Amino acid sequence: PFDPWARTMRVAAVLLVLEGDAASDRFGTAVAPLADVDGDRAPDFVVGAPWGKPPGTTDATGSVHVYSGATGRPLYDLVGPSTNSRFGQSVAGMDDMDGDGDGVLDAGPPYGSSPGLPNNGSAHLYSGANGAEIHVFHGPAPGAYLGQSVAALGAVAGARLDDLAPRWLAAAGP
Repeated sequence: PFDPWARTMRVAAVLLVLEGDAASDRFGTAVAPLADVDGDRAPDFVVGAPWGKPPGTTDATGSVHVYSGATGRPLYDLVGPSTNSRFGQSVAGMDDMDGDGDGVLDAGPPYGSSPGLPNNGSAHLYSGANGAEIHVFHGPAPGAYLGQSVAALGAVAGARLDDLAPRWLAAAGP
């Protein structure tokens, strides 16, 4: 264990080095553990790159990358829902939220906009097993920036399923 008063400290070995698609994509802005989604019995993980640009564009749509925790190999990638939304600014992994037994991934594009609600942001839930979108929560007002941060809370509502806490700016809240 870490002892701030100790004169020496053990340093762990580097297990894996990952790099983003481009120097400007801010790969690693958010990193979170994810339940085993590839069936190898090892927890996996997710990495956000909120300034990632889809091929052929100049927009910072953002992206999220899911990796095997056992091998480090890429499992799948998700691209943001709209231009300049900064998808992947925040990520969280949950054990199960929809009752299917698979892990769930949450990713926030806080600068996304809904019709008539500029920069209201959102929090997107995806199946950890295949990246299929399960649900989207939209920010309640313009400038709410919902999804600026997201957190998995565990099963706090008394059910056996995980709960989620997306954040929005208090000044824009309901």
